[in-house]
Amino acid sequence: MSSQSASAENPINGLCYFVRNHLAVVNGLVLASGTLVSILDFLAPRVSLLPRVIYSITFGLVVLMVLAAIAPSLVGRALAAAGLAFTRDDSTPLWRKPAWQAVITLLVFVTAAGYASVARASQGGFFASMSPAVRSLQEDLLAMRGEVLDIGVGVKAANTKLDAIAIAVDPDLAADRCPDLECAFSGGASAKAVRRLFEKGVKMPGNPINDGVMLRIAAFSTSAERLKYVDLIFQNGIDRNFKILHTRVLGVNELTPEAVRWSREVVEASSVHKIKPHANMPGEHEDVHTWNDMADCFFIASEGITLLEFAALRGDSELVSHLMAGGSKPLARPLVCSIDFLGRRGYARVVFDKVTGKVEGIKASPV
Repeated sequence: MSSQSASAENPINGLCYFVRNHLAVVNGLVLASGTLVSILDFLAPRVSLLPRVIYSITFGLVVLMVLAAIAPSLVGRALAAAGLAFTRDDSTPLWRKPAWQAVITLLVFVTAAGYASVARASQGGFFASMSPAVRSLQEDLLAMRGEVLDIGVGVKAANTKLDAIAIAVDPDLAADRCPDLECAFSGGASAKAVRRLFEKGVKMPGNPINDGVMLRIAAFSTSAERLKYVDLIFQNGIDRNFKILHTRVLGVNELTPEAVRWSREVVEASSVHKIKPHANMPGEHEDVHTWNDMADCFFIASEGITLLEFAALRGDSELVSHLMAGGSKPLARPLVCSIDFLGRRGYARVVFDKVTGKVEGIKASPV
């Protein structure tokens, strides 16, 4: 069926065609332009430069189109010089063209409305200046933007404070919240946390046995802060030549290769195990038994050992060097394991290097 017969059957087909291909397009352009102008007007207090640029462009287009209608040959030559072709197929004046009329009307509307908005930008724009309700909504939205910025600044400041706290106190280090020294040393607290405990008035136990145990726990902790622990203890009432009375161990995991070596030599040289033997505890490792024999002998004959002597016997070079650098020295009294039992006497003396503080060897006397 041809288009002519279709038009005859439906008389409004021509109207539908005109609306669809002409009015709908113009209506869409008008709606889009009106929306753009309204948005820019509403945001006038914040985007004062952008509307001026847009409306200057639309005004320029209006001038160009008017010139094209009044002096088409002049505009044609200017466009041709710019490398743009400008030809017309008929002699109908341009200002009589429906398309030209629609576009020029649209541009004039956008330009006029735009400059009206720019003129009242200080009052919030054209619509806000004419309607208190729109003005109120505009102020609320812009105030909300300011509050969001304030929240951002506040969150940034809070994050900075949290970062500082995280640097000062490791949230994963529970020992930094310990209320006493034993908990702090055993848990591997930071030196800052231990210092705070002392500053708050927390003290060492106050008796020779427990003070020695606390010093031992601190000095041989697995924490990287252990040397600082020792310094803090010496700074808070414990003498560098303090003698640790309890040096026995519970398991072979507490011994080092150097500790095993020197305890064997002391026990062998003094013949402690021959003069006054005692049975191993059930399940006790032989090296644990040997070390504990030596520890008991030092307790009886030398009234305990200093931290420097203890560290040297364990082969703890780091701790020995730190103690020597801090002023600790081998004692003038010899560290000996001496025993006299049923007329039999054994003796062994540990010799320390006076410069390095390390163990040089073991001197013995016959049984």
